[in-house]
Amino acid sequence: STCCSRLARDGRSGREDPGMAFPGRGRQRRAENTIKMTLARGSKAGLVLAACVLAAGPTVEGSLSSPLASLVAPLRRSDDGRKMAFLRLAPASRPRQAAVEALRRRGLSPVVPRVVPHASMVAAETEMPLPLHPDLRTGTLSNGLRYVLLPNQSPAGRFEAHLEILAGSADELDKQQGMAHLVEHIVYMGSRKREDLYGTGSQTNAYTDFHHTVFYASCPVALPSNPMDTFTMLDRALAALAEVLEPRFEESRLEKERAAVLSEMGMVNTIEYRVECAILQALHAENALARRFPIGLKHLIEAWTIDDVKEYHRTHYRPENAIVYVVGDLSADQMLVQLENVVGKVPPGRVRDATTRGKPKEGGKMSNLMAQMGFRTGKNLRGGDSGGDSDSDASATSAAGTAGGTDEAQASSATLKIQSRHFPPILHGWSGSELDGTAQIPLQHVVQEQQSALSKVDQEALDKAAQECEVELQKLTSKAGVMSVFSHEMLSSMSFHLFAKRPIVPITSLTDFKRSLATRVALAALQVRLNVLSRKEPLFGYVEFNMLDSSREACAVCSLDMMCDPARWETALATALKELRSIAHYGVTEDEMRRYVQALLADAAQLAAQGSALSNADQLSAMMEAVACGHTVMAPEQAYGVTEHTLMSLTLDDVNEAARDLGDHVLGWSEGEGHRPRPSAFVACAPAAVGLTKDRLLDFIDDLAKTPVEMPDLGEIGRA
Repeated sequence: STCCSRLARDGRSGREDPGMAFPGRGRQRRAENTIKMTLARGSKAGLVLAACVLAAGPTVEGSLSSPLASLVAPLRRSDDGRKMAFLRLAPASRPRQAAVEALRRRGLSPVVPRVVPHASMVAAETEMPLPLHPDLRTGTLSNGLRYVLLPNQSPAGRFEAHLEILAGSADELDKQQGMAHLVEHIVYMGSRKREDLYGTGSQTNAYTDFHHTVFYASCPVALPSNPMDTFTMLDRALAALAEVLEPRFEESRLEKERAAVLSEMGMVNTIEYRVECAILQALHAENALARRFPIGLKHLIEAWTIDDVKEYHRTHYRPENAIVYVVGDLSADQMLVQLENVVGKVPPGRVRDATTRGKPKEGGKMSNLMAQMGFRTGKNLRGGDSGGDSDSDASATSAAGTAGGTDEAQASSATLKIQSRHFPPILHGWSGSELDGTAQIPLQHVVQEQQSALSKVDQEALDKAAQECEVELQKLTSKAGVMSVFSHEMLSSMSFHLFAKRPIVPITSLTDFKRSLATRVALAALQVRLNVLSRKEPLFGYVEFNMLDSSREACAVCSLDMMCDPARWETALATALKELRSIAHYGVTEDEMRRYVQALLADAAQLAAQGSALSNADQLSAMMEAVACGHTVMAPEQAYGVTEHTLMSLTLDDVNEAARDLGDHVLGWSEGEGHRPRPSAFVACAPAAVGLTKDRLLDFIDDLAKTPVEMPDLGEIGRA
């Protein structure tokens, strides 16, 4: 655009680029005048998000003349004293959404331009925070309830409201296994106010997982009997969710839902469910996820009384331990007003004060202990021994920070939930980095340091869990310790699952984003190679390699999953592992990188073009996971611009470093103990007739690891 071109010429001697930088005060004034003229004309340049480097001054608002001050988003000061700010995706003269829609009607798609700072700012740019979604509204009500609100018009005339209780099956004590699921049934299925949504075109439901329990309502904005009434439906939905925090416990409801849960227990007992359980038990052998499946234990569910149910609810169902998400065709202002009027009236929980006792002390033993366990503490997002007061400075633009992130999370209830209230209260033996092979994590000290207000029986249960975890972690230092074989006569094909667990790294800066893009390019290259092999010789029913952040498991999981014919499992497994070893050792080619960089950019452009067409359900699901993991939530237009800019500086070395990290746990298999990362788990699921054993599988992998890493034949890859 004219505006961006002029700004670029001011900042870099005539070189045109859709970013801008101008260190001098005179250039800043000329740039401001150009922006104001462009905004007055209502051109496209007034709608782009641009990074500006401003001369040092008392405030950004003081450095910019009106109306530009109203366009400046939260700033960050660089190391050399300059100020960086973002101009919001909106002109001052008219509402953002109307302007965006006007552009789209003319066939234009407003996107974020590349962020090109002045030469003196190159180093600071790498830690520049990612832009937060301009329409996202987050905060905390007076009763401690956190909220995340996002206006969205797809589908038009509907909204979704979700209440997330930050407690799931992993938060249960030994005597409570299955309680999270049962309480979910009782408090929502027994809700009288939920019945007010019947016959309105609404859908309601709830689900329980390891780390949380979620209740939701998907509703029309307008009351069906009065299309002009756009307030009653949101009030009804929020009232149904609020009643979850203040339910009526009745013996008749307990018995009805107890029967429903026991019935579900029989329904899920399929071979597919058994395979999933076997995989999770192997992957998380060292922590409670191997023993805390949401369905629970039958003999415990049959024995609980109404007082047992009330005790669990009183501990976990408190406004300060919950988040409300609302996404839909309503303004954020209206959402917030109704949220305050309905859910804001729920009083804060009254429980024994275990929170301040469990909070890490500044520079103290707990803080150092958390660093040993790989949890990011204080302002050090990569781990360390800093105090646990707050990491909000390092993630100022993170939705998790604004919605109550890891700093707030460390004030936990009486559990091991010290790393994040969004994660299950568990510990991991990591694969890779300096934590690899960690066999002795002093969980006893964690339990003692928290000094929880639990009964003697409950304290002994936690001590027992800590001891079990340390025993299991010892096994991870040996090759046989990560091997697991699940055999069953009902299986007709074989599957293999190779895992490596790493800490989740919040994506809040350009550096974090660049690292994630490098990983995505390496993943794409490996997946295409595997797909080509599948077409060349049909060895696999399916084969997939991926790395995903998982808030439900409190870790990032790097996984190779494949299914094959039992008669050819050795050939299939060897083929897949050889390809993984090859890309980890030799990396990707320049041609592969160029191809997948273009594919990433095309995907981001497609999402940006869809814009607000992304559905409420998709937006909310992605937002909930991002908040839990501490990632910055960006609008699709912003994500496209950041992707475009970051890919410009991505190098082959960056991608190959990511590729090596993805496969390091396989490359190091043949090396001596403690030299290289090991897999977190290697699980084989086989028909009983195959007769596969751990020893046979271990011998096969050992022999394969001794073979030289082969240079890949990329002839067919290039033609794919």
